[in-house]
Amino acid sequence: MADPSHPELQEILESNVNARIPRIKKYIENLSEDYPELTFELVSSLAKEGSTLGRPDIAAALVKLGVAPSITDIFASEILSKFSKHYVRNVAPDVLVAIRAVRAAGGVPVIAHPLVGTVKGDPQPTNFPRDHYIQMAEAGLLGIETNHLQVPGTVREVLEAFAKEFDLLTTGSSDYHGLSVKRDNPLGLRKTELSQLKRILEFGTGTAPTLNHQF
Repeated sequence: MADPSHPELQEILESNVNARIPRIKKYIENLSEDYPELTFELVSSLAKEGSTLGRPDIAAALVKLGVAPSITDIFASEILSKFSKHYVRNVAPDVLVAIRAVRAAGGVPVIAHPLVGTVKGDPQPTNFPRDHYIQMAEAGLLGIETNHLQVPGTVREVLEAFAKEFDLLTTGSSDYHGLSVKRDNPLGLRKTELSQLKRILEFGTGTAPTLNHQF
């Protein structure tokens, strides 16, 4: 698997973590117009020690304030969605840079649940951005997560055809964040085939994986 100490990967990870705090503070500033009792101090006090702050921590604070009964309900509403007036975009590195860094560290870059809708009311983009995916494959992309709750059958067919064309592995995931966050995503809901897991283990050269089973 990827070597977490690889300098190129470390630089990206540190930049990503550091960008989270300003984003969360801006998010809280936006939300405070409707929820004046929401503060950075409250959000950070409810977060797990050593964790990276994110939207689930804001959701937990809103639950604490009685806005909704659960984190799941917060995310089911418009409050923290990308279409909300409160939304603050996450600062992220260019995907091609990230892919090359993961490969340089001996990791296996896989695009997670791709083609999720970018327009409200549209569950999936109409057109497959093939040229962009070719660029990612050329940069070193090794896989696509096709077996996911948010990837419908028609889109999965397109992605799997592309993966076959460029010899990319395909993965599955329940995207488990805890049932308090996503009650519809229990562990084991979607899985990665054993043949694809073996390919991941072959591709990963950074550090030895931790395995509970022998294959």
